[in-house]
Amino acid sequence: MSYPNSVNPIATILLSALSSQVEERSIVWLSQKREKIILSEKEMDFFIGFSQVSRYFKRNPLQLSEEEKAEIASINQGLELELWDQVQAARTYLLLQFPAKDATSWKSMLQKLLKLATCMN
Repeated sequence: MSYPNSVNPIATILLSALSSQVEERSIVWLSQKREKIILSEKEMDFFIGFSQVSRYFKRNPLQLSEEEKAEIASINQGLELELWDQVQAARTYLLLQFPAKDATSWKSMLQKLLKLATCMN
């Protein structure tokens, strides 16, 4: 389910980490996609944004500050975002923005995403 960044600490950490590592235009694009996904509530807008992430973010390792690492550990031990790259972080950020109405619609959207990913490979 989607939560505003002020409520979703993982999304906040992802955005913070990305903001310190990528060009400003990439963060502006990510913010614009976030708004479009939230306002339209259309799966297609999410899928398009998800697929475009690699145009704005690289496969460079995600660098986390010690503060971000500590915050992640307090939220979910075992979640090792430092093993992720910038593309994975940006896609996860967008995924956390999708405004699913309930668990069923969330699962349905994820199944469609995975099916699309399987067809692309």
